[in-house]
Amino acid sequence: MRPSRLLTFGYPALVIAITLFLLVPPHLRMMGVYTGAQTGVLHYTLFMLVMLAALMPIAISRRQVIVAVVLAIGVVVSWSNSGPTMTLSEILAQLVFIAYVCTNLLLALIRARTANFEVICAAICFYMLIALNWGHIYMAIEYVWPGSFTFDATIPLRSKAESLLYFSYITITSLGYGDISPVEPAARSWAYLEVIFGQFYLAVIVARLVAMQLDKSGQTE
Repeated sequence: MRPSRLLTFGYPALVIAITLFLLVPPHLRMMGVYTGAQTGVLHYTLFMLVMLAALMPIAISRRQVIVAVVLAIGVVVSWSNSGPTMTLSEILAQLVFIAYVCTNLLLALIRARTANFEVICAAICFYMLIALNWGHIYMAIEYVWPGSFTFDATIPLRSKAESLLYFSYITITSLGYGDISPVEPAARSWAYLEVIFGQFYLAVIVARLVAMQLDKSGQTE
């Protein structure tokens, strides 16, 4: 994927879609617009928006489009098998789709030669999606081993999903408020790996963007 072929609106649209996915549900709940019973429908709608937005920047070749569409269909099929309780197939389908998008974003960042607006948005998208995917890893852990985090084990996983995403984002940034903590070894190991990845990613990507900008400045002199 050449940097010149990065779609102008693809990455900004994906940033907006991810932001809406994270911000809309809690605000609507606080305003009393929807209840816990409607959480699944809202999640599906907003995640569908993320998938549609993700197709724009990765739709460079026919193969990429086909793979992305097949994975998106797999996500939708997993939703049809879900009920009030989130299923493992639903979690894994979403995880695989996000992982595929992240792979393409990483390749775009590696091959980029200039630190333009699209590349910066791609770096933001990758960071946000990695944290989103780590949240799905935590959901899978909580599904397989209920009580892996400081939740009441009797609470349905769908009700915990939003909190696990919140935990993922504060973990990747090393913020760590401490209101949610991993208590089982598997959860703890993924948590500290996320911290390590988050810190190294920021250091490496900032250094790369600065180096590309300096290289561009040197070529124009």
